[in-house]
Amino acid sequence: MSQVVRDAVRGLPRRQREAIIHRFFLGLDVVETAAAMGCAPGTVTALTHQAFERLRSEPSLEHPTTEVARP
Repeated sequence: MSQVVRDAVRGLPRRQREAIIHRFFLGLDVVETAAAMGCAPGTVTALTHQAFERLRSEPSLEHPTTEVARP
């Protein structure tokens, strides 16, 4: 994983970061993540969604678009 992604994840609010780490770095499912975090599965789903929304708006994660040459 790139340093840019690590930095972006580190910049998330604590609970969002925790949900992302459990779900995608540790490979836990929603129920396992909820148990680890001491919350309801719906909370994990909401936190994950919020984290992705925040990461999508992170300028450092934007990829430059490439123009495709057309004949």
